Amino acid sequence: MGLMFYAAKEFNQPIGAWDTGSVTSTRAMFGGLYSQYNQGTANFNQPLGSWKTESFQETAYMFAGARPVPPSAPSAHPLTQS
Repeated sequence: MGLMFYAAKEFNQPIGAWDTGSVTSTRAMFGGLYSQYNQGTANFNQPLGSWKTESFQETAYMFAGARPVPPSAPSAHPLTQS
């Protein structure tokens, strides 16, 4: 999955149900998401908490250049803290 969305112009789709049990690399997966509206980094605001990460061996730069999503940004899946 490494580089899967690297330099994509826009990406904010629900991918939390993906089977990631045998994935070994997520290197720069979301790194460099580009949007003209936020000076270089597209907003990705989807939950990934159900991903199985035990097999991940390389995660460097997975969210390189990511910026926090503003609290006022609309989200179909609001993040909660416990």
